[in-house]
Amino acid sequence: MNDQTWEQLVQRIILDKAIERFDIHVSPKEVAAKMINEPPEMITTYEAFQTDEQFDKNKYLQALQNPQVDWTWLSGYYEQILQYEKLRNFVNADVIITDQMVMEDFIKKETKVKADIIVFAAAQIDSVYVSDEEIAKYYDKNLENYQEKPQRKFRYVTLPLVPSPEDRKTAEDKINKIHEFAISGEDFAELAREYSEGPSGPEGGDLGYFTKGKMVKEFEDAAFALKINEISEPIKTQFGWHVIKALDFRTNENGEEEMRASHILIKVEPGADARRDIETVAQGFYENVQADSFTIIAEDHGLEVKDTEPFAEDARYIQGLGRAQMLIDFAFENKVGDVAPPYRGDKGEYFIAQISYEIGKHYKPIEDVKKEIYDKIAMRKKMKLKKEEAEAIAPILTAENFTEIIKDNDLKVVNTDFISETSFIPDVGREVKLVQKMIELKTPGSITDVIRGNKAYFIAKIVEFQAPDMAKFEEKKEAQRIQVENQLFNQNYNQWYAKTKEDAKVKDWRSKFFRL
Repeated sequence: MNDQTWEQLVQRIILDKAIERFDIHVSPKEVAAKMINEPPEMITTYEAFQTDEQFDKNKYLQALQNPQVDWTWLSGYYEQILQYEKLRNFVNADVIITDQMVMEDFIKKETKVKADIIVFAAAQIDSVYVSDEEIAKYYDKNLENYQEKPQRKFRYVTLPLVPSPEDRKTAEDKINKIHEFAISGEDFAELAREYSEGPSGPEGGDLGYFTKGKMVKEFEDAAFALKINEISEPIKTQFGWHVIKALDFRTNENGEEEMRASHILIKVEPGADARRDIETVAQGFYENVQADSFTIIAEDHGLEVKDTEPFAEDARYIQGLGRAQMLIDFAFENKVGDVAPPYRGDKGEYFIAQISYEIGKHYKPIEDVKKEIYDKIAMRKKMKLKKEEAEAIAPILTAENFTEIIKDNDLKVVNTDFISETSFIPDVGREVKLVQKMIELKTPGSITDVIRGNKAYFIAKIVEFQAPDMAKFEEKKEAQRIQVENQLFNQNYNQWYAKTKEDAKVKDWRSKFFRL
């Protein structure tokens, strides 16, 4: 069971238990109303429920009333959806949205200012000198910031899942049979819709127009060698077997020859036997390394041994092995030299992993964080220089000489449109404090003090102030309320779920019950 499936399972159990605890029920009438009024996309796009390629609700309603059609799958789906919706509403029942809150949100978003902002950005300085002594001093002073949790490493081999000779022959026999159908005169587009395993299958295999260099070489060579309406012999590429039909040739606006073709793709994929075979090989490798060297057994199998990067117990990902929570658990429950049972990856491949390294709490070596520390000290120095520059300019700035000072000192200035606290300002970023200060000043021609931002200092001159049009508040009040509700409801629900999950004290025992 992979991590995504595990998280979905945990969430479902937590929510289902909450539904039971809060005694939440859904009536058949509610389910029926949902089925009738909110058909899912799989229904609205189903060809049998369409007229002139548009969803025909009458056809759908007739099918709902047909006793020979089993709709329990859809009613069960909507019953669960409605339960979760009611749970969400129950959790958010105590969230109160007042008119004052809605008005304040409106005012915050609609109070706007237009300004000329001088930007004293650290990035404007190419480089500053940072000595090794400064780095060492910073490292010693902030050593606790570089403490690492206990870590482990694996050495591992990968057993790829590949098609067996029988799988390859099955695919080749299938494409040959389809090729016979095609050259005997059967409709190529219908054959593609019925047999093709590529994404263009539903479109009759139509690939549209393409020039040379857009397809893999084997496909391109075969396609451009055809004449219009000619059908190729079966062609093998990295994607599988293809039969190609040329539909048209033309010269595009760039003077390049391009063609339009359809194709039928049959993939060469591992079958059940191949999956069983690789599982057997993986189990045999695992058993052999219990009594012999991991490296020697890998060499005997012709497999490359690789090493992961160190990982902590709370890691979500292991380099080379992916999101392998069960292997992480194994690494911290066992000792160096122990080999985890075969672990099946998302693509059907198997990994055999041996714990090769362990270390307790420790500190990152200074060499590993030297660049990080250098950047922090350099940023601090650059910001100090930019602050001094801004503070030297600020006292002489007036509304009248603002443009002249900028020009004389070759300063970077950003001329904004109307912006609010929530705006992202091009070449400045999201600087709430800066916008708040500008809004506080209001008066055109006013100039702010030097204001520190994330990676720059700013001085701004107010060009124009725009107070919120409260006459429009009543018009937008309901839409504004919905925005505030959605924001607060999502925040409250997410906090409730996180707290409920924490209180549940979920234990991940997958490695005890599932084969890794």
